[in-house]
Amino acid sequence: ALPISTVGAFLFSRVDVATTATRLVIDMFVMGIGLGATMPIFAVVVQNAFDNSKLGVVTASTQLFRSIGSTVGAALFGGLLNSRIADGLAPLATHPFLTQLRQLMPGAASGALNANAIQGILGSRGQAALDAAISRLSPDVQAQILPQMHNFVEAVRSVIADAVGFVFLGGTIAMGLGMIAAAFVPQVSL
Repeated sequence: ALPISTVGAFLFSRVDVATTATRLVIDMFVMGIGLGATMPIFAVVVQNAFDNSKLGVVTASTQLFRSIGSTVGAALFGGLLNSRIADGLAPLATHPFLTQLRQLMPGAASGALNANAIQGILGSRGQAALDAAISRLSPDVQAQILPQMHNFVEAVRSVIADAVGFVFLGGTIAMGLGMIAAAFVPQVSL
């Protein structure tokens, strides 16, 4: 079951801007089958390794360490995701669209280009304000700014997809190490 989870994580590491919803569903299915089969097996293996009198302590300990691992893993991979996004957004700070945006809407996209700034620009309120500002421009200026905006949005999508793929690649490596560790767990008959 752990190899199936590892394959699922690897499939997610290949996500890019062209990934379809169908492919995501298939990848989620593979990952879900693997994780769904893996988690109960680990609990049974740990419970089987100890005497019945310690079953409650062992089960609780398994849940505790699973929770700690989830918390640490979420923090670690969340940090990797944020770092990768920040690194990918840095070159976009000089994108021609942002220069045009600052002229069009003073105060917009000021400061560092980070995930919060992107959310401010491309979020629903930012997009509504941007659409309103662009609609007031002449058709010639609109024809100049709209392709730059679409180019910028695609660049941001690419940065985010790259960061997500990078995080799942890290997860694939972690799961691969888990498979190696699981190979050394002694087999105890039920």
